[in-house]
Amino acid sequence: MLKKLNPIKYASVAQLDSSKALFNGVKKLYPTQADEVYEKLQNIIKNFKKRNPSKARDSQPLFSGKDAILICYADHVREKGVPTFKTMRKFLRKYACGIIN
Repeated sequence: MLKKLNPIKYASVAQLDSSKALFNGVKKLYPTQADEVYEKLQNIIKNFKKRNPSKARDSQPLFSGKDAILICYADHVREKGVPTFKTMRKFLRKYACGIIN
């Protein structure tokens, strides 16, 4: 049974790097490693903003209510004798095309 999650307030990339909400989210996911994970995320965001200044604007939200994001390992879907990434791509194209960004 799937657990119903509370809605997340989405922020732009520029807002995420200083967001208390980001740290709180990290703390919920990684309670014993929150500081370390948060610092790594800060570095990822900082590097992203350097490489993609046009996408790091305050006015553009990172996600909206129309977005669906899948986070998983490729070996969650297996097919005998086929590499896991190939199987995952095939599965997602068949069952999640147009649903997951």
